[in-house]
Amino acid sequence: MISISILELSLLASFIGVSLTGDVPVVAPFSFPPALKEGERGSATCTIRSGDTPLEFQWLKDGQEAKDIEGIKIQSVMDSSFLVISSVSSKSSGNYTCIVRNAFGSDRYTSSLAVTAPPTWKTEPVDLFTKEGESEVIHCEASGVPPPEIKWAKGDSEKNSFISSDPSSSIKVLPSGSLSFSKIEATMQGSYTCIADNNFGMPLSKTILVKVREAPVLAPFSFTPALKEGERGNAACSVRSGDIPFEFKWFKDGKDLEEIDGIKIQSLTDSSVLSITSVSSKSSGNYTCVVKNAFGSDRYTSALAVTAPPTWKAEPTDLDTQEGENEVIHCEASGVPPPDIKWTYDSAEKGSIVTGDASSNIKILPNGALSLTKIEASMQGSYTCIADNKIGSPLLKTIFVKVREAPVVAPFYFPPGLKEGERGSAICTIKSGDRPFEFQWMKDGESVSESSNVKIQSVLDSSFLVIEAVTSESSGNYTCIVKNSYGSDRFVAALTVTAPPVWHKEPTDVVAQEGDSLTIDCTATGVPTPTIKWRSGGTENGYISNDSAAIIRVLTSGSLVISKVEASLKGLYTCEADNGFGKSLQKMISISVRDSPVVAPFIFPPGLKEGEQGSVTCTIRSGDRPAEFQWLKDGTEVTESSTVRIQSSGDYSILLIQSVVPESSGNYTCIVKNAYGSDRYTATLTVSAPPVWVKGPRDILVQEEDSVSLPCSAEGEPKPSIKWLRGVENTEIGSDSFPGMSVSPAGSLVIAKVQSSMQGSYTCVAENGLGKPLTQTITLSVRGK
Repeated sequence: MISISILELSLLASFIGVSLTGDVPVVAPFSFPPALKEGERGSATCTIRSGDTPLEFQWLKDGQEAKDIEGIKIQSVMDSSFLVISSVSSKSSGNYTCIVRNAFGSDRYTSSLAVTAPPTWKTEPVDLFTKEGESEVIHCEASGVPPPEIKWAKGDSEKNSFISSDPSSSIKVLPSGSLSFSKIEATMQGSYTCIADNNFGMPLSKTILVKVREAPVLAPFSFTPALKEGERGNAACSVRSGDIPFEFKWFKDGKDLEEIDGIKIQSLTDSSVLSITSVSSKSSGNYTCVVKNAFGSDRYTSALAVTAPPTWKAEPTDLDTQEGENEVIHCEASGVPPPDIKWTYDSAEKGSIVTGDASSNIKILPNGALSLTKIEASMQGSYTCIADNKIGSPLLKTIFVKVREAPVVAPFYFPPGLKEGERGSAICTIKSGDRPFEFQWMKDGESVSESSNVKIQSVLDSSFLVIEAVTSESSGNYTCIVKNSYGSDRFVAALTVTAPPVWHKEPTDVVAQEGDSLTIDCTATGVPTPTIKWRSGGTENGYISNDSAAIIRVLTSGSLVISKVEASLKGLYTCEADNGFGKSLQKMISISVRDSPVVAPFIFPPGLKEGEQGSVTCTIRSGDRPAEFQWLKDGTEVTESSTVRIQSSGDYSILLIQSVVPESSGNYTCIVKNAYGSDRYTATLTVSAPPVWVKGPRDILVQEEDSVSLPCSAEGEPKPSIKWLRGVENTEIGSDSFPGMSVSPAGSLVIAKVQSSMQGSYTCVAENGLGKPLTQTITLSVRGK
């Protein structure tokens, strides 16, 4: 049988010039059985959907001839070709291509063969032993078709969620499937399961143990609080977590603590007990338990405070000092806890002195000492130091501070206004200071010695200077000097021997004619020389000057000169002689000019009260006789009655009111007339009467922001003064005390703009010094807008 290939046939037809026409082959899609497992049979059939025969088939695997691959058999029959793999393996997987040709062309189709294989370990995870702070990676790899997916779970994978691949997590799954621990902690200890699964066969699962070798962690411990000397002290140091075995060691205040008499240390597997049979103050301190294992160490420190009542270290003692010194009184005590030091002055009931007040000259220093800065006499007294730590009884020690004081001289004076021949004495006494004292007297800077006229006697803390008969030479500055061992003091008193003025030439009344010149002498003697002044009228005003151009003037000699007498110059004139010692001399004279009468001034008795008798005498000081008298009250003529009597005789007229009443008050005028004219003088009679209300204040309701005036007036003699008080505190309302409020001259309380804060009680008080003051309290109510 002759076999001719499709290629040979195509070449032959071309050679002999024959044209071939027909259909190109079209391969129908094909596939291998899905999910073939290793060892199973795998086959694929490549068939022609259309095309002319004869056909030629060719198989490729991944681009290589398939027929040359061991285990692959190919059989082609007419329009089909069969590829058979008797026992597939993972190597059988790949892309299989069927190519079909005929004389008119070719076609191909490719189908994939995937041979599945359950996962098998490539790198099986193993247990991990590590310690805190380390970084670890646990490898887990598996092969299979398709490649297995690697997952990790902590503990039992069926009960726990899988570990993520979050890069920020301290436990995460790497892309390779390894489990990464970025920083080992004790909490990471436990079992971890690696699972490899490709959904074919049974998943691989391997659980391993991660053991974190932990450094020890101590539980806090403490000694029994407030242990007293002689009691038993124990402390138990226990390991809260960590891997055994442990090694324990004890320290006190940083030094190794060994077992000695009274101290026992007993260490067990995970604890150590320190026992002190009988504690003392020396047992106090910081006790440290240190525990170690193969992976690290830990320590804990607890303080043991053995209480002990206070005892003196530096007991305060009495202090003897002097003014101006700075002193420190030490007071120290020991005890556990350390005692608190306080100081009190005089007695414990008077309170403790403030600690550390820099502004005080008595203060407690940080070490408990009492500081006395710039000693004063007032600091003398008892001081008590108290040391207390609330254990047992406090220590108390009272000491006395004695301030040795320099002398202080009490002010003294000579009797004022001593006259020649009188006795002058001064007593120099010590106000404060320590004895003994030494006295010395000086006059104008020179030492005073005893004589027949001068006596000095010093007794204890006083010295007496006596001048039996003072003279003008006795005048001067007398100094008493006092000394003691701690200093000195002095006081100066002036002695002035005075002679009050006496008349040398006393002025007398003068009667002159108009146009005359007149000189009235007035001279006086005294020590110092008296000053002479003249004043006109009966008042304290109107002193006459020494102006040489004036009609009336005073000469340096003291004489009163009138260069030309005029009727207007008649009247009373007073000459005064004064040298500042004793009572000044005053002599009132009248200068009469012959013509009309001149009435001498008169006054009613001052301070007359209701029911008392009031009288006044109107006298003619000058003027030609005869004279006629007339009395007026407030411009109306006064006539006699049962209570009013008038008696006129020659040069005078007496007005008598037997029982004065307030209505008696007024201006009383005495009018005197003669042939040449008239004169008059008016005196005021004031009858004193306690205040009575004219218009008392009343409660009032006012709109806020309105203005209001609260009237308050009273009458009496003298005229009562009005004041307003606010609230129960009775604070007086003045120009500055309550802004917006004022008291008018008439006594009304004026509020320019009422505020709600002004609501309350107000009291009006009227008083004139007589009787009981009038008071009226009212309420000011404010109604809001």
